[in-house]
Amino acid sequence: TDQILENISDDSFTASSASRVMWSTSVLLSMDEAGDQHDGRHIDLFHQLSPILLSSHLSPTDLSCAMYAIAKTNYVFDRGVFDFLAEELASDESLEHANTRLISQAVWACGKMAEFEDPIMSSTESLVASQEDAAPNEPPYLNNVYKMLTFLIRNKAHMTPKHVAETIWAAFGRLSISDQYYLEELSGIAARVAPQCNSREIANIVWGLSKVDYADDPQLICTLVRVITNSNLSPKCTSQEAANCIYALGRLGVRDQELFSALSSIIKNQIHDANSQAIANSLWGHDVVGLPAPPELLSVWARDTLGMDTYSAKYD
Repeated sequence: TDQILENISDDSFTASSASRVMWSTSVLLSMDEAGDQHDGRHIDLFHQLSPILLSSHLSPTDLSCAMYAIAKTNYVFDRGVFDFLAEELASDESLEHANTRLISQAVWACGKMAEFEDPIMSSTESLVASQEDAAPNEPPYLNNVYKMLTFLIRNKAHMTPKHVAETIWAAFGRLSISDQYYLEELSGIAARVAPQCNSREIANIVWGLSKVDYADDPQLICTLVRVITNSNLSPKCTSQEAANCIYALGRLGVRDQELFSALSSIIKNQIHDANSQAIANSLWGHDVVGLPAPPELLSVWARDTLGMDTYSAKYD
């Protein structure tokens, strides 16, 4: 990092180089368990590199990777630069030379950055039911996201499960886009790729759809969740992913005893790893549709929330 900072003043350090250094840095930080604790050198690096991104025309690859790096590292000190990158990538010229990987990655970045437009916005990993109806502030790049979504729909044959999941997570879950056209198109694409999805992708898709109260096709939501419960994905599903699915079913009013039971079993099998937020979301989902929650979940909630040590005595 220090060496890069020394070389930034060199005129040979181009906008494309800045994008690639930022992307590489974000990847390295994401591999580091302490990566979220961004030190001063990381902030200084991005602060010096960001203005260089404005100095010359960037390719779709450089634009998307820079957006990803800024969002991935929660770098919010130069949000105007992010807005500029989104506008450039959504231009007709850039979209003509882009692909679904780059555009879905950029949509994901916009969804991630929306958190900083509205500080109380919850994430997939930290859902707070009481905040679900709070209206987020409209980010300046929202119109650009619409253009990106149109591009993705036009090229839907090339979208992978990862592309679909991160797009729905961002567009519906984080940016609260509820336009019927995009809902119908992207939910249809989700149905097509569902058999190839992993548990995280399914959880992100159903969570995103639930955030815009997608109730047009409850059967689709059940079909998506059954990809986890009726396949070999069940042992690989985390308690957080299962809890997000229960939350989504509850929010959409889908009262399916079989699905709730299967998802609850996943959480119970990982009960020692389940955090209090996952338990709370699971209990909330059960309560909304009028289904009794497993006593194990109630005991963990009582232990973590009320300080009652009932779980260890009864289940250990």
